[in-house]
Amino acid sequence: MKEIRNPEMYQQAIRNNKAINARKTWESNTPRHAEIEMWINKHGDDGLNRFAFSLNQQLMKFGRLSEKQCARVLYVIDNNWS
Repeated sequence: MKEIRNPEMYQQAIRNNKAINARKTWESNTPRHAEIEMWINKHGDDGLNRFAFSLNQQLMKFGRLSEKQCARVLYVIDNNWS
């Protein structure tokens, strides 16, 4: 077995691959994922909306949102609460 030259970078690569796979799965299992992502990107990029910002951070780090988080965002979208 080969020696890992940089264990920290190796572990980060594993986390990144897990997030990418989780994102693909989340997108395929969430019918309105595009709407959710657009809302998060619109309201969470500047950090003023803490809820959207935290969802944006989670989506970037873990590649997915929970069903309840998705439901809450869709509730906001469907009721025009911008």
